[in-house]
Amino acid sequence: MGVASKTTPVRKKMTPVDLEATPSHVTGSTVLLAADGSFAKPCSGQMTEKNATILYKILVESGDILTEQEKLRRITVSFQSISYAVTVASDGFVYMIQTRS
Repeated sequence: MGVASKTTPVRKKMTPVDLEATPSHVTGSTVLLAADGSFAKPCSGQMTEKNATILYKILVESGDILTEQEKLRRITVSFQSISYAVTVASDGFVYMIQTRS
């Protein structure tokens, strides 16, 4: 019988998903690091850094949404003409998409 060796799994560097491949009703997008809210991908389309920062602050002020233990992984903020879908993914990124309502 052989002796099993213990190895630490190699963690590959995560890269954010490309949100540009989404349907045409998307008017803007960005990707932030969940840990600190810094931009992993610049804003595109009509999404602004100001709006993305406000949405991230909503997540932070909502409690433990950004922790792994929290079950809430997505929040939608809707206005009359636009909506924002914000998803906290297990890859350490916060994906934000702006759409027409």
